[in-house]
Amino acid sequence: MRTAIDTSALIKRYITIQGGEELAALLANATSLHIAPHCRVEMHSAFNRLRLTKQMSAAACGAALAEFEQDLGDLQVTPWSAEIEDAAIKMLPNSNLRAMDALHVAAAFAAEAEQFITSDERQAQAAKRAGIATEFIH
Repeated sequence: MRTAIDTSALIKRYITIQGGEELAALLANATSLHIAPHCRVEMHSAFNRLRLTKQMSAAACGAALAEFEQDLGDLQVTPWSAEIEDAAIKMLPNSNLRAMDALHVAAAFAAEAEQFITSDERQAQAAKRAGIATEFIH
């Protein structure tokens, strides 16, 4: 199944956290895994915050980021485009989405994802409104 995933769910692939097992089961059915063009930056930001708030050691953070960077070769990064920007902008008036969250949903739509995986309730609602089957992971 052509699957798109946002940062809030993807991070669960690299650290032991609630939802990790559920994510692994969903990813087992993915024929391709798509991320938004800004997801790499968000992943680095998320891990850095975990390190700075001492929720993760520097060594564990470095190892998780190295694993993520290695996996990038297997992920399909949806290219940045005016289509993604326009779709994200159109979502904003009808939702409580933040800009980066709207970009995740718009990128999933542009990638023609059959499934969108997220741990963000607002993104899940927006993806459903966009007609994308959505899996919400706690």
